[in-house]
Amino acid sequence: MIFRKFIFLIFCFAIYVNQGICQPAAQYLNDDEGFDYGLQLQPEGYRKLQQSDTIPIRNQINYSLTIVRREPDSTRYLLRDALSKSLYLNYDCGIATALADIGYVNTIEGNYQKAILYYRKALPYAIKGLRNRTSLAMFYTCMSAPYFRLAMYDSMYYYSSKAEQIVSGIKCKSEGEVVDVSSIYNNLGILWSGVNNFKKSALYLQKAKNVVTSFSKKSTALRLTEANLNSNIGLIYFENEQLDSAKYLLNLSLKYYPDNPLTLITLGKIAVKESRPDEAVTLLQQAIIFTVKAHDYTNNLYAKSVLGILYYDQKKYNEAEVLLNEVVKESGNQGDNDLSYTYQAYQTLSAIKALNGNYQLAYDLEKRSLELLDSMKVKEKMISVYDLESQLEIANRDKAIATNKLLLAQTNNKLKERTFWIIVIAFGAIIFIVLLASFYRNSKNKQRLQLKELNDIQKDREINYLRAMIKGEEQERARLAREIHDGIMVQFSTIKMGMKVIPDSYRKISSEVFFETDYYRELIDSMETATTELRSTAHNLMPDMLLQGGLAEAVFYFCNTIKKNTQLCIDFQLHGTIDRLDAEFELSVYRIIQELMQNIIKHAHASKVILQMASVGNVLSITIEDDGKGFNVEAGSNGMGLMSIKNRLRVMNGIMDIQSNEKSGTSIHIEFEILSSQQP
Repeated sequence: MIFRKFIFLIFCFAIYVNQGICQPAAQYLNDDEGFDYGLQLQPEGYRKLQQSDTIPIRNQINYSLTIVRREPDSTRYLLRDALSKSLYLNYDCGIATALADIGYVNTIEGNYQKAILYYRKALPYAIKGLRNRTSLAMFYTCMSAPYFRLAMYDSMYYYSSKAEQIVSGIKCKSEGEVVDVSSIYNNLGILWSGVNNFKKSALYLQKAKNVVTSFSKKSTALRLTEANLNSNIGLIYFENEQLDSAKYLLNLSLKYYPDNPLTLITLGKIAVKESRPDEAVTLLQQAIIFTVKAHDYTNNLYAKSVLGILYYDQKKYNEAEVLLNEVVKESGNQGDNDLSYTYQAYQTLSAIKALNGNYQLAYDLEKRSLELLDSMKVKEKMISVYDLESQLEIANRDKAIATNKLLLAQTNNKLKERTFWIIVIAFGAIIFIVLLASFYRNSKNKQRLQLKELNDIQKDREINYLRAMIKGEEQERARLAREIHDGIMVQFSTIKMGMKVIPDSYRKISSEVFFETDYYRELIDSMETATTELRSTAHNLMPDMLLQGGLAEAVFYFCNTIKKNTQLCIDFQLHGTIDRLDAEFELSVYRIIQELMQNIIKHAHASKVILQMASVGNVLSITIEDDGKGFNVEAGSNGMGLMSIKNRLRVMNGIMDIQSNEKSGTSIHIEFEILSSQQP
């Protein structure tokens, strides 16, 4: 059993702060608080350490987590000391857990970026040291917290899927396994609720509860786990406006987990909805007290934001202003939650200032809230940025064409000037030596014509290349426009029309009955389908995996996505280590692989594909083989897709070889020589 107590405690806290997942990167760095990853932290006394001392190290890490809420500085010191000892002993499990716990401390304090760095450092040691399957799965879900808070949902989904794959099908035989597996499903449910997919969230939370209830013996640890589950399921009921069910589960959770601020905040919001403001104030004040004691950054902002708005609604403007100013001051505006709390605070403060007649300050606060609102519109910004990048790319292409035309005109002028002097020289030579001048003039004329012909051919070829690339880009934009207009917009229009008829068609039935109707379920299914299609389209524009994990990670994720969505069997093979390259170069290689895989899906009728990537020295090679119907290489090489790929390869200093047989499929081999300009 590997750090069973540590794993249970960190998951209780992970559930407590309601958090998600991150994506790793193997790199080292120094802590700006003075913590150095190197061995220089090891005092002389560490030289007496032996392998048998790993048990005291485990106990030290376990103890540090029991005091993390009330003594975070002491926790940090103990974890750093344990990390230095583990480094000296090459104790992978101790290194992984100490680094992960330091990341956890930063997470609950709202230092999400720093937490991500510690989790990234911990990952390779976790893979080597956490040999128990559930322990590694729990590590992946704990890594998710800062990424979830920073709204990096693509990475969150990637690592939550890894955790789910690890625990899928496990039959729990001990209390420890029940705590582990239920905690993992609980965290997955919380992640999906964070992106407003409450249906999927409820599914995972129910899985977690089934794991707990199926175990007959109920210890304190299991009762605490069950209390967390009741609280989180109650939150889902609240989001779905099922207030009675939510109140029942939240109050049930408080019996075993009385200092859970998220439970108290939600009960306070229910009291507001049911016109019990005094009770709501009491609950929210309790939540603030607990979050301060526990150094719970996120829920502290949440509780203050809700209570400040409640004071405003009660016309207690001074109390509201104090709390909301604290929200504005303390918020780091990291991720969707921080932005939401700060936005609401600015909005309410603006209204208070307007009531007091301070319209200039009210205007300034409203302006700041609108700036935050812009930051919250992540998907719209992604589309806008992509449009701007596309326009810039077209402008650069036009500029390149204009430059080529200018160079061509300059070349023609030089040719005309050279011709003039040739004629003058030839005319003078004719006077003195007629025969010699005649021979010389003919020779020069031939040379001039050949040079002009070669230049014209070269310029025409470059212009054709540029036209083909521009045409390919225009076709891609047109395809995206059709996909959004004919697919996503139609689905959302259908959903909109379906929702418009609800007030007239279901006016006389209660909400509980309506939620059980086929009409409601069809609306939800339509929304999920449209959301999935929109996410897929956004991912094709600029995948987060390429920016965060690099080329190999992005291609691996792309292959897995194709396998899930098609019947195609893809065997991805990576040989060697592919270091990070220039972002534009990585994106171009990724687009080439995308184009080739799309060609296989559309035209090859293949059942199996092998995709190999290898890095040897300064050469990056890619091989894609399929067992499809093949094609005529000479006839097919003039297609728009392959022409676009050849143009990219010519610019990227790459070569491509295609072997295809109508009976044995197709093999495409691409090589790039990595230049210094393509290094990051």
